Amino acid sequence: MPYFSSTTIAKNLLPLTQKGSRQEIEAVIEVLMKELRRHKKMDQLERIVSLLQTYADEKEGTVRARVSSDAALSNTQTKQITDFLKGKVRAKKIILETMIDAEQRGLTIQVNDDLYDLTLKSQLEKLTKQLNT
Repeated sequence: MPYFSSTTIAKNLLPLTQKGSRQEIEAVIEVLMKELRRHKKMDQLERIVSLLQTYADEKEGTVRARVSSDAALSNTQTKQITDFLKGKVRAKKIILETMIDAEQRGLTIQVNDDLYDLTLKSQLEKLTKQLNT
């Protein structure tokens, strides 16, 4: 069996994972794992899973945003971020993947290639730039 790229594997797995029975999906995963091991490509497994999630999200109209903040987000903050993103992206559903970085002092939101940097450092840099112009 020839070895295919992570992208090709993920694109071909998507319909199988969405329409197959649990037993069929487990069989496909077993073959995939065997082939990755045989070709010494287990390091690509995380990339394949990530691509598979991305393709499934695209098909379902879901957008994932990575939110990093210096403290846990409240329900109100989560709703505000979700509402903000609804105005920026077209999606049926927005999923926030949050992480805490206590040293960050603020908030960053990454959606695909867009980064919204609302950290104190970023705001100070903008202010300094404005004052210097």
